[in-house]
Amino acid sequence: MTKKLSPYIDNEYQKLFEKHFNIISIIETQQFDCGKIDFLIDVLTQTKKDQYDAKDRYIVVQFDTDFYWHGHGINLNNLFAVWTKLDIPFYTMIFYTNHFGIKNEIADLCKNREDKDRPLVIETFIDPNNYDPDGYTEFDTDIDNISRHAICMMAGSARSHRFALHNHLRHRIPDHIVASIRAVK
Repeated sequence: MTKKLSPYIDNEYQKLFEKHFNIISIIETQQFDCGKIDFLIDVLTQTKKDQYDAKDRYIVVQFDTDFYWHGHGINLNNLFAVWTKLDIPFYTMIFYTNHFGIKNEIADLCKNREDKDRPLVIETFIDPNNYDPDGYTEFDTDIDNISRHAICMMAGSARSHRFALHNHLRHRIPDHIVASIRAVK
């Protein structure tokens, strides 16, 4: 195995990617979040080929939530719009995400594309510390004895919508919901 492609990509997936594909570039959606779309355009423009080999792939890693507008994520819309504008075949995209269910959203965005020109979508557990889903333990909760409800946003970067929700909960309804926040660095 060569150097780690991304801290978010599991070692087993990395081995598979390296075995079966020629990785052109790794793009993490956080890199073009919050209006930084020029980053995405620059990366794709610099790596764009006149003709792609059947094994050429870009890996797009989404380890975060997206802002939604009219049923689709804004970053996802931007990603697909740039891909289309630069005339890059969609089959070259491997979309690696911890957003389970996003396949439906991507299928909707690609509904006018042939099946052979659609991204490969991999929905999996993603964690920079290699989260082990087999190590997850169920626990019993006595829901009848819950006195205050809580909302938890785990493993999130410092983002304005998270702070806005925290402040709203903490200041508007402090007697009903416990709210705390910690930004991951």
